Amino acid sequence: GVAWVCRGGGAVAGGGWVQDVTGDRERGQEAVGAGGAAWGGGYRGMEVIASDDLAISYKAEDINLGVAVLIKEFAPAAFVTRTADGGLEARDGTESAGYAPARARFLREAQTLVRFRHPHILRAHRMFAQNNTSYIVLDYEQGQPFDVWLSKLGRAPSQAELDRIAGPLISALASVHEAGYVHADLCPRNVMVRRGGTPTLLNFSNARQTGEPREGRSGSDPMFAAPELREDGTAACTPSSDLYSVAALLHLAITGGPPAAGATTSEMAGDGYRAEFLTAIERGLAAADSRPGSVADWTGIVPPDDEAPVPSTHLTLPTS
Repeated sequence: GVAWVCRGGGAVAGGGWVQDVTGDRERGQEAVGAGGAAWGGGYRGMEVIASDDLAISYKAEDINLGVAVLIKEFAPAAFVTRTADGGLEARDGTESAGYAPARARFLREAQTLVRFRHPHILRAHRMFAQNNTSYIVLDYEQGQPFDVWLSKLGRAPSQAELDRIAGPLISALASVHEAGYVHADLCPRNVMVRRGGTPTLLNFSNARQTGEPREGRSGSDPMFAAPELREDGTAACTPSSDLYSVAALLHLAITGGPPAAGATTSEMAGDGYRAEFLTAIERGLAAADSRPGSVADWTGIVPPDDEAPVPSTHLTLPTS
């Protein structure tokens, strides 16, 4: 199977997923050696499975439990280099101004993920410091990024296949939003489709508290960001902006492309989709003042006989 292979972002919680990581090996050569000394008092590295400009991700073993975990190492390529003993040190001549924001993004991901215990949100277990940097320990699962799953499917997903994704995904978002957070970066690479066809929500490095602006217009894939966030780098991130991104993902699945002016999802869809489902996607793609404001308001996106998404427990932690 395909095991959490990520282009662009330290493993599960950090970026897009691909099956072939040949392009990641260049940075992988500068990674901590697999099979070396234990990390964090209880983990042993096994292999590099992803890297990007912020982090390197490893499949590792929990020595005490004998199970696979995913460990994400903060290793911003622009600012640090690997030393002979496996540590990190600043590159000569690099600007230090960008280091602090990059580290803040990395830490934000762990601090956000640890708040949630939801079956469709990637679970973070702990952080530890070693080698002059920071690490996040996460669950290890198997699956494919949403766009890779679509490509391998070779056709538009059926209504039943999309129901298995849409319901759990908006249930995960309901949990995030109830806790006062917005994912703020929902796109194909940040939704993993498991072997059974259900999703896992990844990559909370751009997550914000509700109403907080996203820093700039950039995200993993701006085509899936709500228009208000694309057009104004200081616009507030809201539950509604997350719902736009989910609608854009579903539109992609049905039509083969991201939302574009000129044709509605209903006009472009093939046969076999519920009319209320297509209408719900169009409501999700509407302008901010016409879009559903919450998961509870987004009627029609799940089958009528499904239970409304129930937010799972989240931990109440002090805000920093």
